[in-house]
Parts: sequence; C-alpha cells; structure tokens
Amino acid sequence: MGVEGNAVVYRWTLPRLPSKELSPNFRGHWSRTHRAMQMDKSDSYAYFLQAHPRPDSPLDKAKVTVTIYRRTRQRLDPDNWGARMKGYWDGLVQAGLLQDDSVAVIGQPRYIFVVDPKRAGQWGLVEFEVEAL
Repeated sequence: MGVEGNAVVYRWTLPRLPSKELSPNFRGHWSRTHRAMQMDKSDSYAYFLQAHPRPDSPLDKAKVTVTIYRRTRQRLDPDNWGARMKGYWDGLVQAGLLQDDSVAVIGQPRYIFVVDPKRAGQWGLVEFEVEAL
C-alpha cells in the first residue's frame, strides 16, 4: 500500500492470467468453470493479502487499473477478459479490500494489455492498482 498525495493506492501482482474457463465462450462442463472460479478467487485473495495487510474497512469506491501481460499478440476480445476477471474480483471482496465488485464500487476498471514475453513468463501476469476514492 502506498500513499500518493492524499490517495491510498494498493499495488500487487498475480503471476498468472485469469482462467479461460471463466470466459463466456467456454463450452466445457460446469464443474470445470466452478473449479476455475474457486481457484481464481483463492489466488486473488492470497496474493493480495501476501502483498498488503487486510484493510480495516473495505473501500466504498475505487479506481482500478489492471495491466495484463501476455506472451503473444493473439487477438483478444476485451469483453471476455472482463468476464474472466470475476474470480479475481470476488477474491478481493473476500480479502476485505472492496465492499463489493459492483459498478458503484469499482466503476469500469481500466484494462491495459501488454505483449511482453519476458515479463509475462510462462503463464502471463496480472498487475493490479486500486486507488481509494
């Protein structure tokens, strides 16, 4: 957690991309989607609490920037990425950072996509920046 001016800013990294099973285009069995959601939620919870102490109270309003590092220039649909992030948002609510993952709290998160094979590593990388408003 850092303080920039009067704003409190949380930054941390999750060392993999959100599960592809959470994409609206996934056509597998529901149990795979359920397992992927649980894994994403627990990873998000754990990596946030590894980087920051649990906040005294959740944020009622936040500005969110998510930088997604990928290995390839494969074309992507930003709407699908928003859906794939659902488990990560739920983990941050569980960790006590956010009141909930509604538009009233996180607005429209800003997604930045970067192709950087070295930074992305084998599994991709997601950097979060959440600023308290």
